[in-house]
Amino acid sequence: MRPDVFLRFERDFGDFQFSNSGPDSRVIVGVRSQLGAGLSSLSSVASAEAELKASEAQINANKQDVKERVLQDYSLANSFSARIVALEIAQVTAQDVSDSYARQFLAGRKSWLDVMNAARDLQQAELQLADAQAGFLVVSWRLRIRVQGVPGGIHS
Repeated sequence: MRPDVFLRFERDFGDFQFSNSGPDSRVIVGVRSQLGAGLSSLSSVASAEAELKASEAQINANKQDVKERVLQDYSLANSFSARIVALEIAQVTAQDVSDSYARQFLAGRKSWLDVMNAARDLQQAELQLADAQAGFLVVSWRLRIRVQGVPGGIHS
């Protein structure tokens, strides 16, 4: 990464071209640089630091994503809970109406179409309740897995 500075002293005795020449002395100050390992090491360190920062940013983004998903699932679970309570009341009401219409049909006060409409309303209420209960189960399991991990998995 840094050049080498050197000092060299040379003294020559005799010369092949001139037979009567005396000793010759010289002092050399030089700088020598070997680009390669030093510069590439510096680049490697900078690259590793950049990768570390990118990895830390990715970890923070993943943590934020998990946090948002947990909060979203928690809100959705609460929403399903409130919806299930309302749908249970609606299902009981639809059952009461269907039973009442069936009795009134036997007494001759309601038509067969009224009885069938009440039965359809009861079936739809039961279907909506089952759908909400299934959604709640899915969200609660997903929330449990996100918070506690997979049962019997690596982190449990």
